[in-house]
Amino acid sequence: LPAGEIQAMTQFRSPTTEQSYIVAQVKYIAAWELGTGGPTYSGEAEPRAGAATFADPVTGKIFYFAGVQFNGLTFDCFNDLWTWDVATQAWTELFPTGDIPSIRYGMAVGYVPSLNGALSWGGALKIIDDADNVDYDDLYFYSIADNTFTLLSPTGTPPDARRYALMVYDETNNTMFVLGGESGNSPTD
Repeated sequence: LPAGEIQAMTQFRSPTTEQSYIVAQVKYIAAWELGTGGPTYSGEAEPRAGAATFADPVTGKIFYFAGVQFNGLTFDCFNDLWTWDVATQAWTELFPTGDIPSIRYGMAVGYVPSLNGALSWGGALKIIDDADNVDYDDLYFYSIADNTFTLLSPTGTPPDARRYALMVYDETNNTMFVLGGESGNSPTD
């Protein structure tokens, strides 16, 4: 596993290569740890912490959205979207349309097979340190087929704004659960 504090892990079995992969989200990362074929810093997804990742078992691609990177003085947040093709070991930047989430890191994400897409919730904008975070509680749906983000307006009371939460989709009950995370400098429920 990569060095650093593990925030979330996902197991993924590629339908094209029939190999299993573990995608680990690390709180602080300095470089890619993916052996050969990893990205460089010239036009490919740069290593960063707190990126939202999910695997599409239909296409065999891993989606990689947003994240934060320490530049020596402050933090740079992103809202770009990339895919890693497991079969070709190639990065591709996507240019989605619609309600693209603002720059952020630490979003919770969950793949929804019946909709061929993913829900993403929360995250934060990092400015200087954890005390300066701006935590979000917004919910987006990303459609793989349309390459489109849609800001959703769910009913009820949302969980408190936070980052690094875990999102799990229950396909049987068509329900998404959000667990844990951090708000300010404190863990949440």
